[in-house]
Amino acid sequence: MRRENAFSPAPVVGDMLENLLISDLSVKGEGIARSSGRVVFLDKGLPGEIVRARITGVKKNLLHARIESVLKPSPNAVPALCPHVRDCGGCVLQHYSYQALLEWKRDYVRQCLSRIGKLELGDISPVEPSARKLAWRAKVSYAFTPVENRGILLGLRGRDGRELIETTHCVAQEVPVMQLLDYVRREVNRLGIPAWGKPACNAAGKSALSGGGDPGYLRRLVAHSPEYMPDGRRQLLIEIISGSDHLARDKAGQAGAPNAAGDSAYRRLTRLERLRMLGERLMDRFALTGFVHTERRALSDIAYGEKKVQGFGSDAYLESFGHVTAKASYNVFMQTNTKVALRLFELVAEQAKARSTDIVWDLFSGVGCIAMFLARSVATVHGVEVSPEAVACARENAGAMGLSNCFFHVCDLNFPGAMRDLPAPDIVVADPPRFGLPDALIELLLAVPARRLLYVSCNPASQARDALRLKGRWRALKSLPLDMFPYSPHVENLLVFEKR
Repeated sequence: MRRENAFSPAPVVGDMLENLLISDLSVKGEGIARSSGRVVFLDKGLPGEIVRARITGVKKNLLHARIESVLKPSPNAVPALCPHVRDCGGCVLQHYSYQALLEWKRDYVRQCLSRIGKLELGDISPVEPSARKLAWRAKVSYAFTPVENRGILLGLRGRDGRELIETTHCVAQEVPVMQLLDYVRREVNRLGIPAWGKPACNAAGKSALSGGGDPGYLRRLVAHSPEYMPDGRRQLLIEIISGSDHLARDKAGQAGAPNAAGDSAYRRLTRLERLRMLGERLMDRFALTGFVHTERRALSDIAYGEKKVQGFGSDAYLESFGHVTAKASYNVFMQTNTKVALRLFELVAEQAKARSTDIVWDLFSGVGCIAMFLARSVATVHGVEVSPEAVACARENAGAMGLSNCFFHVCDLNFPGAMRDLPAPDIVVADPPRFGLPDALIELLLAVPARRLLYVSCNPASQARDALRLKGRWRALKSLPLDMFPYSPHVENLLVFEKR
């Protein structure tokens, strides 16, 4: 295999790249190297590794490559905690020294803010570490898929987002959730409830999604396992998302249909009836807080059920963040790392520099956690959120805490015109989804008379883009990153602004 040098032809797919030094990571956890002036994105790898890699894609000044062997390990490599680390798309950097990863995350925030946001911030704090390194995630979504001759698999998506890894161990989740997954795998195969997607299998024995024909039924399993234990009892709320063909009956021999002796009795039952049986068994065996079955008609592979179909027990759970206890229904957003979320809320309250006469806007307020943290220090808080379910939870939460100065409003912040009827704010807090602030909301934030803006984001790149657009009205003071997502390349960042 030829080596590329300054005099060789342009690289092509299949060529081998020798002695590549990985110098950085991408936000997806890919290794980044350089070869003959080109940037090389590797399927994995750690900074400091020297590797051999085979080219899998070629663009003008960019190569994609797959690592074939590690010639020299990274000085910051550590033993992995999970057997799925090489394939799973979750904790892709658990074999990288935790301290080195925190330093990389801080540098990543700095680069985003300076290169994209054009901010020269001297005050970027060290990344606050996660208080829990194991079993830190209070919510995880798992996918179902059929694999020929193996039945139905249940697990996490692989690094490419398509393959499914049959997850038998997870450092981010507690053991009871893994035990529940193992039970569900066995039961859905025994009950013959088909999974979403046609059976397919690659050479490594991992499933791959494909369309066509009957799309199947089971799509996602979402596990909510909050840290809070009311009356000393563990909470575990399970949502299973299916397709909408609830009344179908399935024949033996099709993907996921019953084949074992004695299982033929389930053939006469509808998919809805069989999934109800599964829910009853889970409630009994695992003492669930609740079981919720929802349907999703949209073909997009998103862990969001569009409509509740059936359920048992409660469709909500409680989480505690210091002095604030919040109720959340199965279908609303809640921070997944409880202890880091508590620290984030505390930082927002500290950096708000609130006065007793202040009016606060809490944008993308969810179930009201930040609003409730600020309520004791200010005159009023107005939370704004698109989800009616989240707003209902927020109102209930504020009422349970006796906070009469918290008001929550349903409003699509892509079209924030209705917010002009709210009292003018002195402080604005915004915690948008990964894609950042909508254009119309940025225009509104450029006009409000507030003296302080606190922008929370799990995507420093979109946050930096928005900071550049806000620059005419708002001056960035400091960046306070937190490790909300241990062992992943993602980082939460609180960016503090003051009025110019």
